[in-house]
Amino acid sequence: MTVTFPDLRLLLEEVEVCRVERLSSSFVRLELGSPALAELGVDGPWLDQRIKLVLPHGDGPVSS
Repeated sequence: MTVTFPDLRLLLEEVEVCRVERLSSSFVRLELGSPALAELGVDGPWLDQRIKLVLPHGDGPVSS
């Protein structure tokens, strides 16, 4: 059996934290907002979304 996966596009955008909710001492829910997120998602039977957040250190910019 051969399984093929569609090409999923990479979205690299800055977003704004709209809301923060502390769910426990070690778990925080972040609500992110950006016009770029309007099209985020996949069509079809894909039940999993993976999002990687890159956070700046302190008040400084993100650097590589």
